[in-house]
Amino acid sequence: MLIEPAEIELGGSRTWISNAVSVNLVLFGPAAPFAAAPVEKFVLRSVVSAALALVAVGSGLTLMMTQTWHLIVLRGGAPRRSS
Repeated sequence: MLIEPAEIELGGSRTWISNAVSVNLVLFGPAAPFAAAPVEKFVLRSVVSAALALVAVGSGLTLMMTQTWHLIVLRGGAPRRSS
């Protein structure tokens, strides 16, 4: 449902858009078990605040995407169409 609008907006192919989703799955899946270590070392509120700040920066930068590789670097998937 989101691939076609991303193709139109970014001018990329379905392969590039699918690669962005793959990067998302490859990074977030294996990283999940290691997320507990910073929570044990630091306060939960600090870890969650830092993670949300990083997500907010990445999401905000997607408004300036002009090429497909930007999607892969900034979000690792979940294309966002600017209006």
